[in-house]
Amino acid sequence: MKTNKYLSENGYLFVFLLGAALYFQQAWVPGFFADGYLYSAFAKHAANDGYWLVPRLSSTTYSEFPVHIPFIFSLNGIFFKLFGASYTTARLFSGLFTLISLFFVIRSVRKYGSESWAYLSGLAFVLIPPLIKKTRFPSLDAPLMMFVLISLLFYFEAFKKQNRKAWILCGVFFGFAMLSKGPMAGLVPLVILIHLAFTKSFSKLKDPFPWLGFILGLIMFSIWPISLLLTGNKVTIDWYIKSTFINTMIEGRGVEKFNSFDYVIFLFKQTGPWLILILLSLKSYLKKKENDFHGFSLIAFFSLLILLSIPKFKYSNYLLPLYPFYAISVGFYLASLLKEGWFEKVKKGTCYLFVTASLVLLIFPLTVKTRRDKEIHQALKMSRGLKKQPEVWVTINDSYPFFALANLIAFENSGEVVNTTLDWMKAYLNDEKKLEFKSEIPYEWKGKEFIFVMRNADFEKIKSNYSEKLVSIIHFKARDLVILARKENVYPNGLTY
Repeated sequence: MKTNKYLSENGYLFVFLLGAALYFQQAWVPGFFADGYLYSAFAKHAANDGYWLVPRLSSTTYSEFPVHIPFIFSLNGIFFKLFGASYTTARLFSGLFTLISLFFVIRSVRKYGSESWAYLSGLAFVLIPPLIKKTRFPSLDAPLMMFVLISLLFYFEAFKKQNRKAWILCGVFFGFAMLSKGPMAGLVPLVILIHLAFTKSFSKLKDPFPWLGFILGLIMFSIWPISLLLTGNKVTIDWYIKSTFINTMIEGRGVEKFNSFDYVIFLFKQTGPWLILILLSLKSYLKKKENDFHGFSLIAFFSLLILLSIPKFKYSNYLLPLYPFYAISVGFYLASLLKEGWFEKVKKGTCYLFVTASLVLLIFPLTVKTRRDKEIHQALKMSRGLKKQPEVWVTINDSYPFFALANLIAFENSGEVVNTTLDWMKAYLNDEKKLEFKSEIPYEWKGKEFIFVMRNADFEKIKSNYSEKLVSIIHFKARDLVILARKENVYPNGLTY
């Protein structure tokens, strides 16, 4: 009886703990998806070098990055200032947005529905497989999801209760969504218009407060371009407009063939049970129309799915804003299936699931290996045994994906990455060519320590002639990849740690 009472009073705690266990697994393990390195490097350079207004990767690559607004990078930079820049803090920063979204999912359903519906919605949200995966690397989509969710929840409160303050708060979080990912925030007013159309409630727009909230959001967004103009960065604005509105939204980044049902197929493959349940939830609503918030969540989910399916250019992480409404709609149907007494059993099961997941994911050594760019992480580890740490990584004949390496090295040690040819390598070793490369901004190459990444097959071609100048510190046979250091940078007895 005491156990049941404890679970009844603290059951939501286990939903959050389960989410934390799933989202923060591998938080201490080096390695990100490529954009994770990129965004974390922007945040690190903001925190360490003051690049708050215009993101910067390195002197040779993305000395200015106009594709995204720096708001989230700056927030992450502040987080790094407080807790240090690392893979763990980068993942914690990203995961916090998803956990806060979970809080608002549960809070909103408790407000407009029942405890069982709120609990099951939270559980459905935590267990969405692609959400777990996308939360585990720094991105702009988890913050966007949170701001879109909160903005639309304030809209629904304004819709239901004629709350003018809620319209203003809807606009504030619409502004934060715009600062997170620009035009993607346009999903908020579009979903609002679709919901007003379905409910035949356009008369609500006669009140000036919806428009005041909308204008406030636009004003919040305008802070960034105004700041750029005041600091003489008009070129950055021009680049942003070109890359975001022309290259991505209009031209679709060169994508010619696309399927409007790609996202539906993705959800079927990745979240099959959720998709079936939401269709049953839709059927239930159309039959009974028992709860307005249930109807709003269904409209929000299907509106977001359709709107996101229209553009040519598609990434699975773009779907994150619809997951909260996915979970809320699914949770309603699951709650309708619960028989008396089963709610407490579900909460007990969540407690056991949290304990089991924690043991499997956090205690047993099942998820402690670096899987992304493991060769470079191993090379970084080996390079720490050199006399002088490498500052410039040179890839020969595209031996390693350029941006994957450039993003990683920029986050790890703010180093430079350049790509060149085997002929340049020979000329450099023969002192026939200056030790310089093109850079986007002035960079002093003289005195910098170089390290080389090349295919072993290419190394074999020059090995015999340059054995007095280069030393292989590690060879990855599976990828035919070798990492080379200057011989004078290696201690006589080899690498030391």
